[in-house]
Amino acid sequence: MKKLDFRITEGREGIAAAYNIIRSYGSFNMDSPFFDGDDRFSVIASLNEKDVGFWDGMIGGEDVPFDFGVGGPFFYSKMIYVLEDFRREGFGSQIKYNQLEFAKSVGCESLYCRVEKSAHRDSLSIQKRLGARVRRGGGEYFECCFDLKK
Repeated sequence: MKKLDFRITEGREGIAAAYNIIRSYGSFNMDSPFFDGDDRFSVIASLNEKDVGFWDGMIGGEDVPFDFGVGGPFFYSKMIYVLEDFRREGFGSQIKYNQLEFAKSVGCESLYCRVEKSAHRDSLSIQKRLGARVRRGGGEYFECCFDLKK
């Protein structure tokens, strides 16, 4: 398996750089996300100096279901994205694993994310394979929770 390189980006400029990967590729059109504050991070994944995807998340924030095992300081995964030309090569798993390791390194005890039902069947299998508890959320998504204290 090809191994990705990761570079962390912080602040408003870093998050915009991550989302520019999507826009420059033309995968879908979206504005830069709302910036939530200093506890928000993005990591860009690259292969041979070519950007292939990213993750975006934050410490705390967002309304999360504490009845699902989210506890202690927690990390909220806002998005993981792999460019279409690089899918089905194991990069999504590497990116998610990097996010989990980052969340542990900053002292989080759990990680929470939502996975949209419509487009991310593969994402659910990655979450489960890496140890997430998964349940149906309201509407069009699944909820995933990782216990990082293990």
